[in-house]
Formats: sequence, C-alpha cells, structure tokens
Amino acid sequence: MLSRKKLIILFFVLLFIFSSCNSAGIQHNQDPEMTRIAVEQNSTAFAVSGLLKTPSFVLNTPLAAIATPSPTNAPIIAPNAKLAVVMIEEGEELNVFTNPGESQEIVTTIPAHATDITQTGKTQELDDELWLEIHTGENIRGWIKAENVTQQISSTRFCSDSKIRELVTQFMSAIQSRDGVKLAQTINPRRGLIIHHEWWNPKVQFKGQDVLENLFTETTSKDWGIQDGNGLAISGAFKDEILPKLDDIQTGTILTCNNLDYGLASGGSAGYIRWPFEYTNFNFMSIYRAAPEGDELNWRTWALGVEYINGNPSITILVQYHWEN
Repeated sequence: MLSRKKLIILFFVLLFIFSSCNSAGIQHNQDPEMTRIAVEQNSTAFAVSGLLKTPSFVLNTPLAAIATPSPTNAPIIAPNAKLAVVMIEEGEELNVFTNPGESQEIVTTIPAHATDITQTGKTQELDDELWLEIHTGENIRGWIKAENVTQQISSTRFCSDSKIRELVTQFMSAIQSRDGVKLAQTINPRRGLIIHHEWWNPKVQFKGQDVLENLFTETTSKDWGIQDGNGLAISGAFKDEILPKLDDIQTGTILTCNNLDYGLASGGSAGYIRWPFEYTNFNFMSIYRAAPEGDELNWRTWALGVEYINGNPSITILVQYHWEN
C-alpha cells in the first residue's frame, strides 16, 4: 500500500499530465489558421461538388427559423467589409460626393459594377438616407449613398453557405403556408422586397414590416410592366399576379447558385435571359421548375437575389423567367 506522501505526489503528477493534455487540446481547437483552412477547403469542395444542382431537392423541408436582423437601424453592411456597387442602371456610374448629399460637389465616379471599395468607417444619416464615406483606388475620399453598395461576398463563399439553402426553404415555406410574418423574416429589412415580373420589366418594391406581413392579403393593384410580344399591360395585386407563379415552383424544382444556364436553371426561351444589369454584384439562387414531358415550353424559374445584413442573408430581389407566351 502506498504511503500518504506517495499518494499526494502521484495525485499532483496526474494533475499536471491532465492539465498539459487539456491545454494542448484547447490550443489545437482554437488555432484560427487551421480553422480558416478547414473552412475554405470545405466551402470550395461544396461549391464545386454540384450539391446545389440536385434535381431532387425539396423546398418545403421544415427547418428552424433563421436569425433575422432588426428592421430598424440595421446596417446594410459590416463596418469593415469591402463594398460592391449595386442599383446603378446600365450606362450610368455611381457619383462620389465631397460630403453627404446629392447637392454636394462630385469628386469622382465609380463604374456600375465596381468591387473592392473600401470604407473609412464614417457614416451619416441625411433626409432618412444613410451615407458612407469611402476612399477609392486613387486614394480619393468621398461620400456615397449606402443604397448603392452591398457587402462584397464571393460567389464561392455565397454558394457554400448553408444558411442560403435554409433561407430559400424558409421563404418557400412561407409562400406555401401564406404566413406573412414568416415571409417578412426572410426579407431584407432595409431594402424590402423588389420584384420583377420579368427581368426586363420595371421593379415593384414592397417595403416595411407591416407591408410584408400583409402581402398575402393586400388587394392594391400594381403595375408590373407589359407582356412580351403583345405589349398588353400586366396589373394586379401580389396575391393575384405573383403568388400563383411562385406556387408553380414549389415541387419538382432544381436549385442552382448564380446560374441561369439553359437546361440547368431555365428552359427554352424566345428571348435573352439574364440577371438584371443593376443587380450584377448581388448573388442569387435560382429555382427552376422544368417543363413536363410533352409540354417543353411550360417551364418557370424564379431567381432570388440575396444580401447579407448583420452577417445573415436576406432576400432582396425576385426575378421571374419563363417562356414568353
């Protein structure tokens, strides 16, 4: 039998060994470089594996609700994030002003699809609009409207983010159940929901928590543009003109990322299919309902443009694609 003194010595030796092993384990688990490498490798593998193009993907699979940023005072982008220009029409550029306000002097302009824009960290509210100070590649400082930029997210990072699939599922579940509160939780709290009946038709914007929560019952008619070919006006409430076309893609759909390729994310079309020019720097998911056999022209796609708010993705844009009939 060990003496009391030997037992005490043995206890402290074992305690030292246990502490050393535990400390080494903690250091290994918290190694930021190893974590970064693992994440990048997993993300790249997921992005190129084709998992986002699986035809059997079921959109109405129930998932836990996604954390949604507050609709008030939610920053459009993280303070240190790189910026990308959005919402600038083709043929135009983004003006950079000496101070907040469009009456100020323009110091330079930025191309409509510019990326890698750096913030200085200064912001200012002016007439209910948020302005950001930036400095350009020429080291020029100036102010731009926050609505004309978004947090820059690479396609690989976006397409490998598991929260994107959850967001799409939650959105389509809200459509299926006609749950306005659930729908509003998936929508961009700053920009609201921008819808194009077709990519070349004008946008219709629904903004505000109450507006989004009551979207399924709202009866106000909207001007959605014109039909291709005959030029007839398209008008009606969301629930009558848009909702049935969203219902149409609930089952048997293919989900793809940043893709509108024929046969994968769209069917045959009489016209040119593209993601709208002013949304180029928004990533998107496309939901494609292929045409049934024997009715090859009867296909439909909705593309969902996404923006990150407080680190969480939210839907900003809906664009419909279909056979022009």
